[in-house]
Amino acid sequence: MEYNYINFVNSQQVLSYLEKILGDDLKVYYPILYKVVGNMSNENEIQGFVSLVAKIYEVGFNKSVEAHKESLERLGLIAKVKN
Repeated sequence: MEYNYINFVNSQQVLSYLEKILGDDLKVYYPILYKVVGNMSNENEIQGFVSLVAKIYEVGFNKSVEAHKESLERLGLIAKVKN
């Protein structure tokens, strides 16, 4: 029983973070997230997973900005991403 409770708590930390990014769309991914997070055994693994997701989000955002840079410039806007 303790194992399941720990997995639940760990899952909630990850789900809380991802919910900020995906909102209600996250619900579709609950089964896989519970399975993935349930296999993590310590806080470092959870932080590593969250860090991976954040990096994927950042890379996608930056690629989107770059892809739309010319369109924005035609509108008189300048797109800069500060790290």
